[in-house]
Amino acid sequence: MAPRLIALTIVGLLFLFPIVGSSQQTPAPIITNKVLHTNKVSTGGGGEMSLATVAVATIQVTGTFVGTLLFEASDDGTTWFAITCYTPAGASAVSATAPGIWKCNVNGLLSLRARISAYTSGTISAIAIGTSTASAVLDAPGATGATGAAGATGATGPTGATGATGATGATGATGPTGPTGPTGPTGPTA
Repeated sequence: MAPRLIALTIVGLLFLFPIVGSSQQTPAPIITNKVLHTNKVSTGGGGEMSLATVAVATIQVTGTFVGTLLFEASDDGTTWFAITCYTPAGASAVSATAPGIWKCNVNGLLSLRARISAYTSGTISAIAIGTSTASAVLDAPGATGATGAAGATGATGPTGATGATGATGATGATGPTGPTGPTGPTGPTA
């Protein structure tokens, strides 16, 4: 009796929660994060983020410091080269000299790091967060397009209807009687 009850339960669950074919499902993005530097007080490469499942990485630099971090990537794990990243406002950068956030297109690369190439004072921290979902990251700044021609002025619309005349206001109350004027001169005697 128990096997029949199990089979009925499975059939009931499949009815309530049908199996959806893989062509109808969108896979969830894979999110990866890596600490690159924690309160660092010297130059050096720091941590490296593996980019095996990452298309876009965001580097966040924090701390109060005087120094320079270079954004670098590798396609072989040995040779590092500068990589261009972008601020949220779209400005390109290959390095950071202050706290901020930069987004980098790393599709097809092996590793990412933010190497501290110069250090004077303070503490530097940096993390990288990567996603397998590609998003709008510029590979290189594009040229500004030409300004389009002005459009034609539209026709004037019809005149609106005249509004209704307002109601006549109520008559005001009679004011108080004014003071009696002076007595006039006496007329001639007859």
